[in-house]
Amino acid sequence: MKRRSCLKALLLLLGFGGSFFPSTPSGAAAPALRIDLNQAIQAVSQSFDPRSDSQWGARNKPMPGGEQAWMARHAFNAERIRSILTEVYYRGPQRLGNSGAAVLVIEAGRAKGVAELDLLVSKTAFVELQRTLQAPPGVRLLFPEPQDFKEEFRVNVRYENR
Repeated sequence: MKRRSCLKALLLLLGFGGSFFPSTPSGAAAPALRIDLNQAIQAVSQSFDPRSDSQWGARNKPMPGGEQAWMARHAFNAERIRSILTEVYYRGPQRLGNSGAAVLVIEAGRAKGVAELDLLVSKTAFVELQRTLQAPPGVRLLFPEPQDFKEEFRVNVRYENR
């Protein structure tokens, strides 16, 4: 049992785990990658460099004391988010608003083969994006209203055929 979980964690880190070991029950979708739109705006303006280990490490710290499977999943997703932000960084330096930065993140997510993203935004950015953000071809945008007091505003991005 321990050997299988170690192999599964290694394959997940290498990006091959989904094809050998299903990580979710049959029919259940994997959770969406959560990307902060403010970080994307900072990356495209090149005031934040996701390639820098010191800058990335300061913004992306896992909670201590977690179980190993959770830590491996966090590390894998963090590197996927980092690769998307790095692609956005290479498109800069540009001064884009919320809508322009969101489109860059959506296209970078498509290029990296992601199935679903959640763009975390402020309330004002959420309202603005509802009015101005146009979905690129092959992408479906959802704007779920927060249900709880502490729930974040987010734009759900789903790529078709994934």
